[in-house]
Amino acid sequence: TAVIHAFAKKGSVDDAAGWLRHMLQHSLKPDYVAYTALINACAKRSDPVGALHWLREITSRNLQPNVVAYSAALKACARAGDQATAEGLLREMLEQKVEPNIVSWTSAIEACAKSVPRCSDEAERLFREMSSAG
Repeated sequence: TAVIHAFAKKGSVDDAAGWLRHMLQHSLKPDYVAYTALINACAKRSDPVGALHWLREITSRNLQPNVVAYSAALKACARAGDQATAEGLLREMLEQKVEPNIVSWTSAIEACAKSVPRCSDEAERLFREMSSAG
């Protein structure tokens, strides 16, 4: 996991993914930290598709994504201005009973602000939802 995290921190998604596959080939079970590191690396590259891939990998390993993993994927959506995917992830979190944190909400709002065209109505609605959620 430390090697995956180191490569991911540098933004080297391919190398980090290679080490994760290496772990799996040797019957080692990557944890949330390994997967979240890969999702964060995708976020650094503004790659929501890659982030979603690794988020789905968590589920395929019979694990439930936590708020940190979801928030990292939301950050990837924010950086890419992918408002639709961000809102979908936020709804998925709520359906899965994973309570969004401030990073989750603000990333979804940022995705609205950076989308083309801008989605100011959606951003305002998300802000109101965040405020009412506490």
